[in-house]
Amino acid sequence: MSKNIINFNIENMDGLGQGVYRGEMVTFIEKTLPGEEGAAAVYREAKGVRFAVLESLTKESPLRISSECPNFDSCTGCQYLHTEYTSEITLKKSYLDHLFGELYTGTISVSAASKRFRYRNRIQLHYDLESGSLGFVSKLSTDFIRAEKCLLPVEAVSAKVKELYDAERWKSCIPEGSPVRGTLEIYQKNSDEMPSVTVNKPYASGGFLQVNREMNNVLTGLVNQAYNKYVFRGNTPLVLDIFGGNGNLTRSFKNARVLIADKVKVRLNGTGENLSTAFYVHDLGRKSSINNLLSYAKRRYNSPVDLLVFDPPRKGVKLFRDWAEAFGAENIFYVSCNPETLKRDALMVKDAYELKEISMVDLFPGTRHFETFAVFNKR
Repeated sequence: MSKNIINFNIENMDGLGQGVYRGEMVTFIEKTLPGEEGAAAVYREAKGVRFAVLESLTKESPLRISSECPNFDSCTGCQYLHTEYTSEITLKKSYLDHLFGELYTGTISVSAASKRFRYRNRIQLHYDLESGSLGFVSKLSTDFIRAEKCLLPVEAVSAKVKELYDAERWKSCIPEGSPVRGTLEIYQKNSDEMPSVTVNKPYASGGFLQVNREMNNVLTGLVNQAYNKYVFRGNTPLVLDIFGGNGNLTRSFKNARVLIADKVKVRLNGTGENLSTAFYVHDLGRKSSINNLLSYAKRRYNSPVDLLVFDPPRKGVKLFRDWAEAFGAENIFYVSCNPETLKRDALMVKDAYELKEISMVDLFPGTRHFETFAVFNKR
């Protein structure tokens, strides 16, 4: 089958780290940079837009460099390794500035990582026993991309990955009776522990932690600063931590009474600076769950909630306005891994809450991902 080749010139980058060509049809092209021109092969067309893979360049951006990763051109895990890290940060922030331009007039602060590589404390690989393959899978190919040269895992995890490839030792990790195709996760929960390997378990089944320890500390530091700035007045504020997990964002809140709500059963390891309580909620996307949590908070604390903290999955907070209206908190903190859904949710409450601060924290260098921290104050 012949390829559908188009000529392009890239105007800007989108939020997925793709170059955007606005020709006869808007086309998104990975591994390109603003100002570049060339040819690309279209591999998918949907809802009036196209997606294409780079074939060749006739004009390169001065920002382009040779990637340090030998698999960058074929692997879809990283999007920015064809430019310096400073350029990556600039491109990510430009996208965020554009996205929130109508909603936020302040300056978006940026926290860049101190290192671009060797930061991930876990990595998930796919296996296929029939072909004897282990590695990453690409949306553009059926071939597995071997992972032993990936630059993102911390040294201990990287060493474990190489060990699994040695003499195909990974096969011995697969229990008898397992599916022919599945996943392995190599995970170092604490920096002083040896990595563990899980097979065909949910992602982060060993307990969810942010993959970048250093930048997670930066993020939690920013959240704690905002707590001290907007919420804590020498009293004992009541904080509702929604999608709170093990209290990653709120455990350092001084004197706070923290009620953690999550759809998984939480095991709290210590209380940190505050008294934390976990509340299991089967579905945080239902109004009944909001009402149940509100009733529980009233019975337990008999005081209004001072702060709502959200750290949702990529799809955002389905009933963000309902949460805000039900609890009426003076402040809302929102940590998002998807700024598109953060903006959508912010628009739901823009008449009742002012967007006071936005911070970009780059927990995932080299990739299109980053965390956005937003502070809302009640008008």
